[in-house]
Amino acid sequence: MFCLLVLMAHGSLYAADAKSGSISIFVKPAIVVTSAGPSAVQVKLRLSASSSAQVWISDTCVPDGTATQVLSQSGEYTIPLAVIKGTGSMVCVVSVLDGLYGQVRVPSRPGGVLVETSQAVQTVSSI
Repeated sequence: MFCLLVLMAHGSLYAADAKSGSISIFVKPAIVVTSAGPSAVQVKLRLSASSSAQVWISDTCVPDGTATQVLSQSGEYTIPLAVIKGTGSMVCVVSVLDGLYGQVRVPSRPGGVLVETSQAVQTVSSI
């Protein structure tokens, strides 16, 4: 808030008082996980400053230490299924510190087996 008081005294202008304030904005952590076609998933993630999210494939999505991808920044990621370890019907994304949980059904794959490759996770944009 800005307040300016102008006084007129003997033909002169005087500024009496100026005040300033501040605004605090809190952005809540969030997660969205969707299919990105038959061979990838898209993760939109907004994390708190010291948090990260783990990504793996499972039937139960209970964190068990098998996560192969760790996302340590907020952003929009496209992750090839071939680089995510695990077996099961769901791609799971969890940030325990932020209390975030997301999942999407794994698209059907021939033989139901994932082949590991050296493909990298692509960061599409930062949030």
